[in-house]
Amino acid sequence: MIEYVNAAWNPFTGCKHTLLECPTADKCWARTMSGRFPQVCRGDFEPRFHPDRLDLPLHWKKPRRVAVSFMGDLFGDWNNGIDEWYDIQAILGTVEECPQHQFLFLTKRPENLAQYSPWPVNAWVGISLTGAETPERQGAMLSALEAVKGAGVRWISYEPLLGSL
Repeated sequence: MIEYVNAAWNPFTGCKHTLLECPTADKCWARTMSGRFPQVCRGDFEPRFHPDRLDLPLHWKKPRRVAVSFMGDLFGDWNNGIDEWYDIQAILGTVEECPQHQFLFLTKRPENLAQYSPWPVNAWVGISLTGAETPERQGAMLSALEAVKGAGVRWISYEPLLGSL
C-alpha cells in the first residue's frame, strides 16, 4: 500500500497512455500491479468501469484516506470526454455520500479535471509529474490543476524523478 493512503477503491481501472502522454508508460506501476493482482483489473489493463464497486466506501465505518482508481487513470480521454460507458459523476456521488473519508484522485490528464468542478470538499485532486514532461506541458498541467474548484486539497505527486520541474 502507498504510505499516504490506507485504503484503495478501484471503480475504474486501466489506461491507454502512450509514452508521449506519460513518460513512464513503459514502466507503469499500475500496469505491473494489474499483472500481480488480476482480480483488480479483471484480467487486463484496458480501461474499464466497475459499477459493482461503487458502493464499497459506503460500508467503511472508520474514516479512511482512499486511493481512488490508482490502478488506472480515471481522467484519460478513453471516451473523448463523453461519460457514456463510465460514470465519473456516480463516483463523485459516492465521495459526497462519505464525508468521513478523504478520497485521493491522481491523473496525468489534468485538463479533464475542471469540468467536474466544484469537487466535493473531501476530494484531494492531484496530478502526477515526473520531470520528463516539457516545460510547456508541466505549465499546462499546473494551470489545469489550479482551475479545479471545491476540492479540499490540490496536490502534486512528483514520481518517479526523471527530471526537474
